[in-house]
Amino acid sequence: LRRFARTHLLRVVFGTSRFPSRRMETPGLAAFLVSLSTALTLEIRQEDRVLLLGNTFLEREGAHGWIETALTRRFPGRATFRNLAWSADTVFLQLRPNGYPSLEAQLEKLRPTLIFVSFAMMEALDGDAGLAPFVKAYDAYLNRLSGTKARIVLLSPIPHEAKGRPFPDPAAHNRSLGLYHEAIRTLACQRSLVFLDIHKPLLRPSVPVTENGVHPSSSGYALIARVMEEALELPPSHWNLQLEASGKVLGAVGLEISELKAERAILRFRTRGEMLPMPYDNPCQLRVTGLAAGNYALEVDGSSVLTCASDEWARGVELVRRPAHERTELLRRAIVKKNAHCFLRWRPQNAEYIHGTRSRLEGPNVGNPQFESEFQMIERVISEAEEKIAGAASLTSHLYELRRVGN
Repeated sequence: LRRFARTHLLRVVFGTSRFPSRRMETPGLAAFLVSLSTALTLEIRQEDRVLLLGNTFLEREGAHGWIETALTRRFPGRATFRNLAWSADTVFLQLRPNGYPSLEAQLEKLRPTLIFVSFAMMEALDGDAGLAPFVKAYDAYLNRLSGTKARIVLLSPIPHEAKGRPFPDPAAHNRSLGLYHEAIRTLACQRSLVFLDIHKPLLRPSVPVTENGVHPSSSGYALIARVMEEALELPPSHWNLQLEASGKVLGAVGLEISELKAERAILRFRTRGEMLPMPYDNPCQLRVTGLAAGNYALEVDGSSVLTCASDEWARGVELVRRPAHERTELLRRAIVKKNAHCFLRWRPQNAEYIHGTRSRLEGPNVGNPQFESEFQMIERVISEAEEKIAGAASLTSHLYELRRVGN
């Protein structure tokens, strides 16, 4: 039963099932599959078109970029991301300007293959009485996405963080959010979708998550990106390397090296396929035994990282900061800039002239400006930005040199 259930659920989620998706009627089996769905490993495939839909939580992520950065560094060059989340959207209502393209029209144009959906922060304010209508409306919303044949991931809402006075007491809201969280989990199970629990891991965070209790800060989004990576059970991104000063590998976990050479108090090696680090990653560790007494400086690609005594290197040194961290920040900034261009393309400020009544070239509107050439220009800018993102996120090789300094 376990093998069949896991195999079938994987096939449904990743689009290879021969069986139709059906609602689970047996509570025991449903609960079993719910727990199974949270442990699935989500892989972003080559040429995936990833779409973010939902409320303020995902819209604001576009301005910070941490979740997209985390997924991009895991699967570099594989996917493009579009953020169509809209502040204050709920499963009940998504208000748009006059003449604005429908969700279905947007889906047809973008042709997503993987969709992340986030709702419930606002809806949970209705408490117990709003739960059944919420589930019904969410189910109907997901029906609107089913025509895409995309894999769909449902995100739980984050908790309402207590910030103290003058902010409101979040206790009642959090009780409701817990109920809506479980309802989304069950809905994901019933529809054989992936469910990502970012609620429970944030109930007692080690650092502040939000600016005002409900809107994450930039560091909060970074923490949420880590929670998502852990929920997806993605492998650790840090590495541990143990070397002998004579040029021998004693142990390597999570890393491949080449060109290992030891000459004249210099130990040199090159890493292969090193993933970009995130600020929250556990630090990589380098241990070198057999060094003559003295101080040794580590350089990576010619940049100084740190200097430690030989006995410290023998015990193992944590590389808290490497030049690769700067590349990660460059990647995140490139993603944020791309998202800003996408926002202007998708949400132009003069929507009445683009989608509304003034866009129709008839009657008094004859002579009104048209913006097709501008849209084409923005599309080119976005394509160029995505090429830069793919290059910045690519797995790279780095030259490490450990050399003796001083007397």
